[in-house]
Amino acid sequence: MNSLSSAGYSVERLLLCLDGPPKLGKAAEFLQVFPSTGQEPHGEMMKILTAVLLVYAFALSALSEAEESLEALAKRAVNRAITDSSVQMKIDTHTPWHIVHGLLAYRDSLKLLDATETNRVSALEWVKEGGIYRNQPSFLVTGKDTIGARGPQTEFQGHLDQFAGYLSELHLPPDTPFKARGEAGMETRTWREIIDGIKCGDPSRYSQKEGFETSWALWALANNVDADEEWRSAEGKTLTLGDFVCAELKQDLTKQPCGGMHSLYAISSALKKFRALKSHAHMAEGILRCWQEADATERKYLARAKEFQNLPVDLSYLSKKQRRAAEKSLERELKNTGRTSLQLDGSFSANFVHGYGAGDWRARLPGNGHTLEWLMIVLPDSELRQPWVRHGVASVARTMLEAQFSDADSIDYLSGAQAGRIDQQAFKRFMTLGGYFHAAHALQMYLKRVNGK
Repeated sequence: MNSLSSAGYSVERLLLCLDGPPKLGKAAEFLQVFPSTGQEPHGEMMKILTAVLLVYAFALSALSEAEESLEALAKRAVNRAITDSSVQMKIDTHTPWHIVHGLLAYRDSLKLLDATETNRVSALEWVKEGGIYRNQPSFLVTGKDTIGARGPQTEFQGHLDQFAGYLSELHLPPDTPFKARGEAGMETRTWREIIDGIKCGDPSRYSQKEGFETSWALWALANNVDADEEWRSAEGKTLTLGDFVCAELKQDLTKQPCGGMHSLYAISSALKKFRALKSHAHMAEGILRCWQEADATERKYLARAKEFQNLPVDLSYLSKKQRRAAEKSLERELKNTGRTSLQLDGSFSANFVHGYGAGDWRARLPGNGHTLEWLMIVLPDSELRQPWVRHGVASVARTMLEAQFSDADSIDYLSGAQAGRIDQQAFKRFMTLGGYFHAAHALQMYLKRVNGK
């Protein structure tokens, strides 16, 4: 029997024909193009094509009609961190690194269990009071700067300005106080002073090789300064947000954590400020080129996020013989495109925007959540109801509900690391909760946007 692709149409092309408003007419329209190919499809193949197309179209139609159900699924996934004790964070068990990730998603509504595990306290207030973990504060004063502490086992921030970048999503008032440790003990610094400290740095001197990434500095600044604002660095150099964009574009995304999605999020956050300007005439030519390159970078990786998404296909309504034929065609398509799995569930790639990838929930969660999080500040409102986005949202929600956590994920890694034993599997379990909160942040953003907030 001829395969599905023998008439010149792969399963991928069939799905592309249905990318848009989920109407049965799309399926019928596609079936009518066969005479123009000069080849008559095999009768059995036509049955398979018809079944695949119509089942997929019906599935999309049902999803469109059940938009409230998708929102309910997303809300259930988001609420899990509040209702499920296995995700509930505890002071002294979970680290400031975990807790600040939680604040990114849940903001001032996030609660922590205290040391007695009987009282719930505000996570934001805990961080503002110093975020003391094993007698060490989360913020340090170094000269005029207030920076997030860095720990050898990622107990605190793992990257320069990471805490400031995530906290900037809370849009805190400038006079919000934070306690930080200075030479004379604990001091109070404001959110404005933390941001001013970041502005003092010269991004052209940052080096990814030396661990001085610009991603989170750019993220924090994009939420706190305008694209045409100017200031002076500690060395007296005139800087703008565009200077940090120029530096960020030099970073190698493939060598950055989480596939460089933090970098893309920071760049896109800055681009929103740039696009809000009424005129760019006053900008230096070199800075303007960086903004143009940032725009091209965003468009490039948006196309890749869609290309590498594991688009869903429902073959359950085919006969056993028809399903085998369709699966063979899918397997051929997967091989031709470099895919490694038949897990076509709507998830964004486990390899982020750098290739196809799938796996169990622990493999899917980081790429799925980080990619959707970035898409939520890139996509226009008109795109949020498109099938590929809704499938991605549903997949992120299902992955979050499937995820399993325990206090041992944190305890096992930290106890081993402090004894000089770095267990890579324990480290992955320790880090997974961070990816969970990026996914929760993505769903929170989606829900807010589709509800017009």
